[in-house]
Amino acid sequence: MLWISVPIHTIAYRMKIGLKIAFSLGAVVLSATGVPTYEALHSVGILGQRLESLNKEAILPFALAQKINDSLDKMQTSLISAINETGSQQQKDLNEVTALEQEFSTSLVKYEKESMINTHPVMQDLLKKYAALEDQLTREQDAIKEVNQDYPLLKSLNHRIVELVKNGKREEANHLFNNTANEIYDSLMSTPRRSCGYR
Repeated sequence: MLWISVPIHTIAYRMKIGLKIAFSLGAVVLSATGVPTYEALHSVGILGQRLESLNKEAILPFALAQKINDSLDKMQTSLISAINETGSQQQKDLNEVTALEQEFSTSLVKYEKESMINTHPVMQDLLKKYAALEDQLTREQDAIKEVNQDYPLLKSLNHRIVELVKNGKREEANHLFNNTANEIYDSLMSTPRRSCGYR
């Protein structure tokens, strides 16, 4: 992956937006399955493998959250590539950014309509079993709220960067990405420390 002056620590401590959204499910599921928190929070895929005994209905939100994360991660990568490339490859990257923006928005809307806790009786039952339903509903709603607040700003910045790239203003595009857009990408793809149990 190509990075433009991105501090190493922002990459090393990045967590997935999938976890940011699905953490409300994971916290209690971890208790039910005995999966160590540190291990599980590193990959929705790892967590999913440990949930085989649960109904498929309880696993689907993690898969969709992972898809949302992948769209955002690829969007960032394509934008970085577009800043650095020229010609047909640059245009290909710009087209990819547009497509991924649509994929991200579509998947997020689908998650809100079909995969939130209040739409999944199986997960609700599991959360109730551990007396955590209300708390986890709040966590999930807060995460969705953060994403819905941050993403429109990121999309606007993406479009400004794209226009700069199209006009051959690579240095300005690079500066806007590094000093503004990248921070929002990091925010969207990170789980607040308070939610992960860190102090």
